[in-house]
Amino acid sequence: MNGVDFLLSVGSCRRCALIHCGVRNYAYFGSSSCVDAKLDEIRRSNRQFGALDFNAPNSFTSNLETNQDEPQITSLNLKPSDRELISNDDMEEGMGQNQTICVSCIGLLQEFGCSMEVISKVCERALAENYDATSFSLNISLPVSMSVRGHVLAAHFSKHNLGDTSKVLGAGVTTAIKDAWKAIVSSVAASILKKRYAGDAAELSVPCSAVYDADAQECAAVMSLIGYSGPTVKRQRNRRQRFYKNTKKFAVNNNEETSNENHTTAEEDLDSGLNDSNFAKNDQDDTMKSDDSETGYSRQTVETVFSGRTVELVTRLCPLTTLSVPQTSISLVQETPVREAVYVAGRYCKYSRELCQTPWVVNGVQKCSESVEELISAIILPAFKAPELKFLSSGREDVDVRCVGRGRPFALCILNARTASHPPRELRRLQEVINSSTPHISVAHLQIVDKESTSVLRYNTENKVKNYCALCLVRGDVIVTAEFLQPLQGCTPLVVMQQTPLRVLHRRPLLTRPRTLHAMSAERVNDKFFKVHVRTEAGMYVKELVHGDFGRTTPNLSLLLAYPVDIVALDVTNVELDWPKEVTEDDAC
Repeated sequence: MNGVDFLLSVGSCRRCALIHCGVRNYAYFGSSSCVDAKLDEIRRSNRQFGALDFNAPNSFTSNLETNQDEPQITSLNLKPSDRELISNDDMEEGMGQNQTICVSCIGLLQEFGCSMEVISKVCERALAENYDATSFSLNISLPVSMSVRGHVLAAHFSKHNLGDTSKVLGAGVTTAIKDAWKAIVSSVAASILKKRYAGDAAELSVPCSAVYDADAQECAAVMSLIGYSGPTVKRQRNRRQRFYKNTKKFAVNNNEETSNENHTTAEEDLDSGLNDSNFAKNDQDDTMKSDDSETGYSRQTVETVFSGRTVELVTRLCPLTTLSVPQTSISLVQETPVREAVYVAGRYCKYSRELCQTPWVVNGVQKCSESVEELISAIILPAFKAPELKFLSSGREDVDVRCVGRGRPFALCILNARTASHPPRELRRLQEVINSSTPHISVAHLQIVDKESTSVLRYNTENKVKNYCALCLVRGDVIVTAEFLQPLQGCTPLVVMQQTPLRVLHRRPLLTRPRTLHAMSAERVNDKFFKVHVRTEAGMYVKELVHGDFGRTTPNLSLLLAYPVDIVALDVTNVELDWPKEVTEDDAC
């Protein structure tokens, strides 16, 4: 019996037979006539050349599936002419009558997972949400037992086809099954959604889960047969959650503390970082709950257990009866569509000394009634029809510190936006709405940017320079004059050694940090008050630079003037980062 007939005899569907024979050109997986023609071609090659290793990279079928005169076709780069072959026109007629559920894909590549009715349900939520994306991708989470079945079938197929039981099993076939399913149904999904299928380059991800009722039972049985008694899944790290006022949700954020710790050190101006795990596009194939939690075994565990084991061992411990015909097929369950993040950049000014930059929550209680983030997102989220956003900025200021001048560069990572196509004039209108909605902040130069450009907010922090203006009070029996302020003039550049300030010592390591004071000038206000203008390296604790923090910051203004000096008010006057680009009125037209 040749390899193809062996696979069909043990209960594999014809498409899975192609996969186990090494075919990865998914243009052959469409109509029943295409599938049968390819299987016949493999049968003929099997008779002509004898037993072949269909999974070997240099096998004869590798030449069959990827002709030298045509590019390799995958689910991500099908040509239009080939995509016409991948259709469901005759699937239910030719491949769906009285079907036995496949022992390998559990019905996914049959009508149970490929019919028009099934794909319509998968696309239902994405269609209802009315995304303005022009391209989409399909992502599917498979039951872990499909990996188990794939490994067992591959072992028996290898033993039958090659007779070599010393061969070591490689990776499973579930990835190929996923890719084949995407290729088969993508044209149908495209016609339903009226969007272009673009694979990994798509704007919109349409996910679903393949649910199999006997998943846990089958996994436990086969893993026991193979002698595995280790842990089922790796314990996942719990991610912190923070209260997000505008959406009444808890938005996941790995780095932000939900306490006042994030709102007491802003004038130190530590640059906010971009956490890739928060903003990178999720791989729906690997992160959906059905991969792990339903069975108790993760796909990674199964792959680790089977990969590297010999054909002889697997076939001896797991006989063909292990591959019993499933009593029920998989069923596809639609998941929430996910759009790639949209990034909107700009600069903001903060005029209030009672306003935090981002929501400040301690033990579930919001300490400030509003924040810069909330004032901006209240206008942006409805315009983009998005549930939430992430606020990124080049540093942050304290609640009691204003940010004036050109403002602070920031970016909004807008998640799952239904409407993302906003021309410059619309962004200009949103900017005006924000500015007229509150006296506490203003924004400028709103524009859509790509994710890569936002890295300037995170990197090269050591080269960033910030400008401040501080109103200072001199203690003691001294009158502020130009001569009194002379020690502050012309003493820069100056390296300031700063121990971790007492006010943040509970959450930062005790270190002495050198910070460069690039320029400083002072001007008299009255007999007791003066203003000092400083240009510093990013990360300078400016309040401590003024009063000295009990000698923990040296030199300091109190030391230079030989009198105690307190800071009354502080403004950020400039963040020397020329990003994003300025948007003129002509640009917004």
